[in-house]
Amino acid sequence: MAGNTADAMTETAPSKHEANTAIPDLNFDTTPADDDTDNHSITSDLTDDSFGPLNNDDPEFPYMVDDDDGEGGFEAEDLTNYVPGGFHPVVLGDVLGEDGRFRVVHKLGYGGYATVWLCHDKITNKWRAVKIISARQSNDDCLELKALALFGAVDPAVLAASPIQLPLESFWIEGPNGRHLCFVLPLLGANLAGAFHSYGHIDGLMKDVCFQLVDAMRFIHSHGICHGDFRPGNVLFRLVPGVDEWEEDAMMKLLGEPELMQVERADGTDGELDPSVPQYLVEVGRIDSGSGVCSPSIAVIDFGVSYHISNPPIGKSTGIPLDYVAPEDLFEQDDLIGFPTDLWALAASLCEVRRGFTPFASAAGSHGPPDAVEMMETTLGPMPDPYRTVWWKWGFDFLNCPPDGDDREGWRDPSTLVSVRAAVHRYNETARAADGLPGNYLHWRLCQLVQSKVSKHEGADMVAQWAADPSRLPRNDRDRGEEVDYEDILRHTMPRDEADKFFDLLCGIFRWLPKERASLDEIARHEWFGDRDARRLTAAAAAAAAVATSPDSSSSTGGGLRKRARSPSLSGSPETPDKKARCGTAGAAADESGDDKKKKKKASETWAVFLRRVTVGNVRRGARSVARCVVWVVGVFRRGFSGALRGLMRGPWWFDVRRRR
Repeated sequence: MAGNTADAMTETAPSKHEANTAIPDLNFDTTPADDDTDNHSITSDLTDDSFGPLNNDDPEFPYMVDDDDGEGGFEAEDLTNYVPGGFHPVVLGDVLGEDGRFRVVHKLGYGGYATVWLCHDKITNKWRAVKIISARQSNDDCLELKALALFGAVDPAVLAASPIQLPLESFWIEGPNGRHLCFVLPLLGANLAGAFHSYGHIDGLMKDVCFQLVDAMRFIHSHGICHGDFRPGNVLFRLVPGVDEWEEDAMMKLLGEPELMQVERADGTDGELDPSVPQYLVEVGRIDSGSGVCSPSIAVIDFGVSYHISNPPIGKSTGIPLDYVAPEDLFEQDDLIGFPTDLWALAASLCEVRRGFTPFASAAGSHGPPDAVEMMETTLGPMPDPYRTVWWKWGFDFLNCPPDGDDREGWRDPSTLVSVRAAVHRYNETARAADGLPGNYLHWRLCQLVQSKVSKHEGADMVAQWAADPSRLPRNDRDRGEEVDYEDILRHTMPRDEADKFFDLLCGIFRWLPKERASLDEIARHEWFGDRDARRLTAAAAAAAAVATSPDSSSSTGGGLRKRARSPSLSGSPETPDKKARCGTAGAAADESGDDKKKKKKASETWAVFLRRVTVGNVRRGARSVARCVVWVVGVFRRGFSGALRGLMRGPWWFDVRRRR
């Protein structure tokens, strides 16, 4: 979900295999995120492109939408996508899947190659998001199938409890425009792209969300996978339990009744529409972050450009927007791309979620890579090789080089050549430091007063809600379109001591060379996060202990649980009432010595094996045991009791018992 500029990075610079004299057209997406992006729930975040206006300018397309009000604010997909090989035409009330399992009720989103619909699953009786891929993209190279393949070796139970979200299942449908692959996903909430503007004043909440981002990337990397497009727009809030089981009336109240726009012939004539186009388009319904149904738990989505660490992209970028792109990705250094590339995007996401801006591309109104690179040098210092060589061959100047190019070869010694821009930058640093402010531009900006999207009263109420119930995001009942009076807008800042720690965290990640960046464990244990990582480890240990001591774990048929069931703490003879009573006392562990317990355990296992053979075991082996007993009885009369017993103990059945022990 890289947006309309998902392929922008692939057009930004000449390939390393092309002539170095070519100056690329660095046409990155640098448009600041819209203030309402936090309202995009499982909409464009599950599709390829961001929202865009209707396009009916194709003179050859025979259909158009009836936009009587002429405002053009209707939010729906491009009608020209409804052609053979394109979108599947859907109307409300349609049923999808085997035996009409999924009933379409509303639209959740759309993009360049798919539409997403709110459907009711008649089997599970839950609300699901069904993503219908265009017929042209419904093949083995489908991005969702690639994502599923990457995590194919991971236990489904582990995935279900993880901070990532993959499709639950898939199915095929036939339509007038071809055969379409469909994916079923749980219903999710708003994304994190605009969360700061609503919740940035709740320090604990936003820091918890930031830590979840770190933990999510740690999970992804632990399976050898790089996300490739890690950013707040691809991270959604999960819903509180039970919302996916609401009645239809309640769900329509949450999303709003569907708004429709009729499709008609472009020439104005009457008549039936071609089956390839829908009767009407449906405007997108959204689950706002302030609706009171979103939890603070996150789900990372969009693994369409993800890759295994052993197979990174060669000669091309993942298409991640400029705000989050690492230098090695920007300058096409394939041999440097890997886990640290994701870490750069993580740091940019942390800054956006916690402070509402990305550090480089949008920090100073950037309009492309030259401005972003200048901001990187402003914050991180002179750009090192191999980036400087590539940047120079592309024909761009540096912050630390002559602006007129009179001595362009001297750029290799930035300490002796300082441009006018660099001089201004250093002057500003000195001036800020003289005023008692951080000299570094990023550090200084972290301390600035910011403006939220809520009023002072709403902000105070949200803080109280979060303190009373941290299991859900605070609710804000003000209408989306209703503006807050300027004088009543809540403004807040980050305390200097916290800003210092946060800047230190970011500086450990924002390093020019990937090998110098902090590891995920170092990030999680950074003092800015407090004891969150320690609490996570404690909670994980407690959960593991609960599983190990659960009665269900001893009877499970799963491979991993079977191994735990054989451990001394879960195996042995059945407990008698007296033994259970002893286990309930405080001194039960000291009643018997370790040796006595081992002897009793061995004896119990021996008798268990013997009784199993005699009563329910193999008939042949049971008969052999009986025969051995007869031989022993006869031996008593021939060799005496002790001699007969020694002969019996050398029999194969006894060896089998000892082997089982």
